[in-house]
Amino acid sequence: MTVAAEPEGNEEIEIKEFSGGLYAVTRSEGLQHITENWMKLAIWREESKYQEAHHQWFEECFTPGAERWEDFIFDLYAPIVE
Repeated sequence: MTVAAEPEGNEEIEIKEFSGGLYAVTRSEGLQHITENWMKLAIWREESKYQEAHHQWFEECFTPGAERWEDFIFDLYAPIVE
C-alpha cells in the first residue's frame, strides 16, 4: 500500500482540507491588497503540482467591523486537487 504525501504549501500558502475538498489558503491584510493576494494565490497554484478544483472559492473575514480598508483581514481559500 502506498501512502500519499502530505500536501505542501509555502511560507504564504497553507493547505487546508474541509469536507467540501482541499484548499490553498493565504492571508490578505488590508482590503486594498485583496485582488493582488488572490492573484498571488492563483499564480502559486499554476506553478504548483495542484490543479484548480471545481468546488467553492471563498473568503473568510476576521475583521467585519473594520472601518478603514487597511484594517480588514481575510483568509482567501482557493479550491485545489492533486
